[in-house]
Amino acid sequence: MEFSGVSKLNLRLASLLAKNWKRVQDTFGPSFFDRIRWTPDEFLEEMISNTSDDGLIEILLAKLEKNRGAGNVSAKALQIRSQQWRGTERLRRLCLDLVIHFAPRDWHNAAPGILAAEILGEQFAHDPTTCLELEGSVEKAFDTSAITVALCSGWSDSPSLMKIRNDQSQRLMTPAQVYLFSCDLAPAPFVNKLGSVLRNLTGRIWDFLPTCARALESRFKLDQEAREIAFCRLETNATAEEKVNIPQFLRHTDNRLDRLQTWARAELANQHNGKQLPECALDIFTGRICPVAHILMELLSD
Repeated sequence: MEFSGVSKLNLRLASLLAKNWKRVQDTFGPSFFDRIRWTPDEFLEEMISNTSDDGLIEILLAKLEKNRGAGNVSAKALQIRSQQWRGTERLRRLCLDLVIHFAPRDWHNAAPGILAAEILGEQFAHDPTTCLELEGSVEKAFDTSAITVALCSGWSDSPSLMKIRNDQSQRLMTPAQVYLFSCDLAPAPFVNKLGSVLRNLTGRIWDFLPTCARALESRFKLDQEAREIAFCRLETNATAEEKVNIPQFLRHTDNRLDRLQTWARAELANQHNGKQLPECALDIFTGRICPVAHILMELLSD
């Protein structure tokens, strides 16, 4: 059997295989994967996403590693390991290696390093040794984007962040830039910069939209003044990009839903006043173009 080729991947088949894995095993036995030629990572990852069978997950992770070569973990595999090995030295070493030796050739090579950086900040921020290892690697790193994300996530007061920010030779990827300005800027400049970033994100895979959304949401959670400025921006002269995304940040980080809904009712009437076309913009939580009216109706349905 061959699940790959020149045609588009049949991800529906991957989902069905995963959901009916017991029947597949009963029919083919342990030789099932021996019958299949090389299968792309996307097919295996779709199977992983549609199963809770630990045995199948381990088989699929092994196939992913074989596809990519020993030690070259995929973002999906790392996401699973981050839960299986949560807080362990094994996970810490794996993530540190991906972050410190971050030198991406393509997106598939870059995504695990960015995710590893977030994992370090989330699970190991209490560990000063991890911070020291990251800081000690700044000068030697080929690309400091992953180190920047890690330090911003877990050690935002690190002096190394100042060095990275002031080094004009740095060419940081989008998520590192977003994490950096989310840590550095005062509330008003932060909200202004947010508007600029939202206008320039395109939805391309290299924008790392879920990572950018997490960085911005983390800042809003910690900064009441930034949330107040964001409310005022919505209520005065927000762009379409801001109308789609800022309400979602506020919805997740602020308890003033009544204020959001008051704005949403007024804006919904504005979107359908017949004087202009309804607005659409990129939703950085989903990576898709979204009508402003859809976000407004979601707010009003809460």
